[in-house]
Amino acid sequence: MYGVLAASVEPRVRAFVFMAGTQSFSDWFLYGPPKLAPEAKERFIAELAPLDPIRYLPRLKTPILLQFGDHDYHFPKERAKALAEAAPEPKTILTYSAEHELNAEATRDRIAWLKKQLIKKAN
Repeated sequence: MYGVLAASVEPRVRAFVFMAGTQSFSDWFLYGPPKLAPEAKERFIAELAPLDPIRYLPRLKTPILLQFGDHDYHFPKERAKALAEAAPEPKTILTYSAEHELNAEATRDRIAWLKKQLIKKAN
């Protein structure tokens, strides 16, 4: 998620992989205790909103691989779908029979995709 912010302003990035993330930092930081009062929660979400990855993903000017687990207990499929829709082309979206940590298949796919992208860019 932090990588999206950096990649959106760094012209040297030649390929980007987004793994099992969510569209908003508040999704992550409000995930567990302590619970905030409704007003404090709304204020916290509003203060973090300018940094939300979903705002920066469309700015990427490089091929993107998005990887999600279809049993991710942290982030529901709706959030993955929103990220996938926000990502510009060229993009590859892969979903695995995995939880948030993804799996060995995702690792193999990621390495193969990065090799292909980086070799293509080197030539």
